[in-house]
Amino acid sequence: MKITKIHFHYYIQVPEGKREQAERVLPVFEKKCPVAQTLKGCVELIHDWTIEEYKE
Repeated sequence: MKITKIHFHYYIQVPEGKREQAERVLPVFEKKCPVAQTLKGCVELIHDWTIEEYKE
Protein backbone atom coordinates (compact mmCIF):
# COMPACT_ATOMS: atom_id res chain seq x y z
CA MET A 1 0.00 0.00 0.00
CA LYS A 2 1.11 3.53 -0.71
CA ILE A 3 -0.34 6.79 0.61
CA THR A 4 -0.99 9.11 -2.32
CA LYS A 5 -3.45 11.60 -0.86
CA ILE A 6 -4.29 13.03 2.58
CA HIS A 7 -7.46 15.07 3.08
CA PHE A 8 -7.49 17.38 6.10
CA HIS A 9 -10.71 18.96 7.34
CA TYR A 10 -10.28 21.57 10.06
CA TYR A 11 -13.14 22.54 12.35
CA ILE A 12 -12.23 25.94 13.75
CA GLN A 13 -14.01 28.03 16.34
CA VAL A 14 -13.09 31.71 16.43
CA PRO A 15 -14.43 34.68 18.39
CA GLU A 16 -17.12 36.68 16.62
CA GLY A 17 -15.54 39.12 14.17
CA LYS A 18 -12.36 37.05 13.67
CA ARG A 19 -13.59 34.91 10.76
CA GLU A 20 -11.88 37.03 8.12
CA GLN A 21 -8.58 36.80 9.99
CA ALA A 22 -8.85 32.99 10.17
CA GLU A 23 -9.70 32.79 6.46
CA ARG A 24 -6.49 34.69 5.63
CA VAL A 25 -4.30 32.36 7.72
CA LEU A 26 -5.61 28.99 6.56
CA PRO A 27 -4.47 29.15 2.90
CA VAL A 28 -0.85 29.74 3.96
CA PHE A 29 -0.84 27.08 6.68
CA GLU A 30 0.72 24.45 4.41
CA LYS A 31 3.67 26.73 3.59
CA LYS A 32 4.57 27.00 7.29
CA CYS A 33 3.95 23.35 8.23
CA PRO A 34 7.16 21.25 8.35
CA VAL A 35 5.27 17.98 7.78
CA ALA A 36 3.48 19.38 4.74
CA GLN A 37 6.77 20.63 3.35
CA THR A 38 8.32 17.19 3.80
CA LEU A 39 5.47 15.44 1.98
CA LYS A 40 5.12 18.08 -0.75
CA GLY A 41 5.54 16.52 -4.18
CA CYS A 42 5.13 12.95 -2.86
CA VAL A 43 1.62 13.03 -1.41
CA GLU A 44 -1.31 15.19 -2.50
CA LEU A 45 -2.50 17.29 0.46
CA ILE A 46 -6.07 18.57 0.41
CA HIS A 47 -7.18 21.11 2.99
CA ASP A 48 -10.66 22.42 3.72
CA TRP A 49 -12.31 23.83 6.79
CA THR A 50 -15.43 24.81 8.62
CA ILE A 51 -15.22 28.05 10.59
CA GLU A 52 -17.70 28.74 13.36
CA GLU A 53 -17.87 32.06 15.18
CA TYR A 54 -18.86 32.26 18.84
CA LYS A 55 -19.72 35.14 21.13
CA GLU A 56 -17.22 35.83 23.89
